[in-house]
Amino acid sequence: NDFERIDVVVDDGRERDSPPFAQVFTGATGSANSGETHSLLIDQNGDVYTTGNNNKGQLCLGDTEARFIPHKVFFDDDDSPAVAAALGEDFTLILLENGRVYGCGSNAKGELGLGSEIKSVQIPISDNGLSDVIALSSGLNFSLFLTRNRKAYATGSNI
Repeated sequence: NDFERIDVVVDDGRERDSPPFAQVFTGATGSANSGETHSLLIDQNGDVYTTGNNNKGQLCLGDTEARFIPHKVFFDDDDSPAVAAALGEDFTLILLENGRVYGCGSNAKGELGLGSEIKSVQIPISDNGLSDVIALSSGLNFSLFLTRNRKAYATGSNI
């Protein structure tokens, strides 16, 4: 595909000019050329925007509709800016400056760290028991976290 500049985003239901972005991330996919990937952008203020495939709610927008224009993600009770993200096949993790990690999308293999009862979530949730996280990473169906006290945690598929 040719490069396309992202000029427009959707913020609270309204299209507006794209903000300056500081970081970009894209998800992994299990099958080549599937077109089933999603992306996340963090702007210079730490606001989060997502776009792409959303079959498991991995865009953190409260539904499972795909988006082709980046949409702003809202966090219910947390106004700390985002500093990093990690995207797997059909899940998203967002690290905030305060060390909290929010996740959305598939948890079928435990990749969000929410236990085995919750199979997916469509809004960003931080009920994973982690705090003081300074770095995170993900693969197709697993996640890794590093805390300030240098303890590492893993969750998800162990195949």
